[in-house]
Amino acid sequence: LEYPDGSLSQILDRGLALMNAAIHRFRRAFFVRMDLKFPEDRHFLPNNDLIRLFMEEFRLERMTAGYDFFYLWVWEQNDSINHHYHCCFVFNKNRTQSIYGHVRAARKIWARVLGLVPPNAKKEVVKKAMKKAPVWDCTKNKYGEPQKNGLEIDVNAPDYEQQYDTCFHWLSYLAKVST
Repeated sequence: LEYPDGSLSQILDRGLALMNAAIHRFRRAFFVRMDLKFPEDRHFLPNNDLIRLFMEEFRLERMTAGYDFFYLWVWEQNDSINHHYHCCFVFNKNRTQSIYGHVRAARKIWARVLGLVPPNAKKEVVKKAMKKAPVWDCTKNKYGEPQKNGLEIDVNAPDYEQQYDTCFHWLSYLAKVST
């Protein structure tokens, strides 16, 4: 079902359920968005095997580091030879105040999943491969202008409803029909 604003109801409903579960569990939720892309120099199979592997590894690595979270991802295909993924992660705000450690972990794991890091690679090789792993941290819009990433919902905040609306609007980007 498509909403009049051009959003897919199934994804919006999943996003709403994710928000409510995270708020219920954490009371203070921290939303992080990332886009996972593929290198432009080669074609990747149009399936979800790599994103599933990424999510398994990212979840394991982040939970081992002490972070519990919820997530939602969607596939998008535009005029590029490869598709890409929009991902939203919702962490406990009491445990995380910044997007950057999560983005760094995502880059390292995405580089490994894409096969850019050989097994038992040295630290320097991993760092170089991370630069080639196209993980967009969403701190700039498509025109290169700064935008906020890392939104918060605090159930005890006086502007809780506004925070909730802002996060839902932000999350609804993943439900757009256009691509």
